[in-house]
Amino acid sequence: MTNFDIAPNRRNTNSIKWLRYPKDVLPMWVADMDFPAPAPILKKLHKAVDGVLGYDIATPKLKETVAARMDALYGWKVKPDAVVDTTGIVTAFSVAARIACTPKKGVLLQTPVYSEFHEVKSNLGIPQLDAPFIRHAKGNILSYEIDWDVFEKQVKKAGMFLLCNPHNPLGIIFSRKELLRMAEL
Repeated sequence: MTNFDIAPNRRNTNSIKWLRYPKDVLPMWVADMDFPAPAPILKKLHKAVDGVLGYDIATPKLKETVAARMDALYGWKVKPDAVVDTTGIVTAFSVAARIACTPKKGVLLQTPVYSEFHEVKSNLGIPQLDAPFIRHAKGNILSYEIDWDVFEKQVKKAGMFLLCNPHNPLGIIFSRKELLRMAEL
């Protein structure tokens, strides 16, 4: 079990999160853990890396597990052979955009958004379509909501909508109703 009362000082490590900005800046720009990994996970990792380190491929068992989990969690009927392993989420959504987008049908983003989302247009030479949030300010309190008119207009021109949920950097956790409406559009 992870003890969230213990937060190691990572400023003296090679952590990009803690080294990029001056010490008086609280780095909240990247989702990098500041707590030790749970002991059972570390034990499994130590066992897995005991020996030769090389490039692995996803095993049939892993693909079966992922497919079963998608079914159990979301009712998605995914064949294990359709599960594709990638090196990370940025690579994964770039691969998806390569499949779903064209020079005329780009990627739709709700801006502002995680900076890596903006790289898709440059990496693939496709248009980026923005559906900016409506910003509300009451004194020093900011809140945001979906501009449904802009979203609906832009999604019609998109080959793919790249959803960031929970939203980074705004912290929005979309409601089921909002997610269903986005999916329907």
